[in-house]
Amino acid sequence: MDKPQNHDAAYRALRGLEALRWIPLGGYPGADNPWLMRCQLCDWTGPRYWSHLRGRKGAPPTPYRHPGCTGRKAV
Repeated sequence: MDKPQNHDAAYRALRGLEALRWIPLGGYPGADNPWLMRCQLCDWTGPRYWSHLRGRKGAPPTPYRHPGCTGRKAV
């Protein structure tokens, strides 16, 4: 549903993904739905959940990115 709070949540998610070096490959599906993304560190592409990437209860985001992340792009 198109509501102002949805716009705010999408904006916060996009800003967070930018800071965490993820590229979304589709529109914001909501925090608890899979979102196709590309890792800017190694070019891996796959589904991620924004709710799993963001920090929780004041804690920073997890350093875990995805299986096999090398932290660098393939040459």
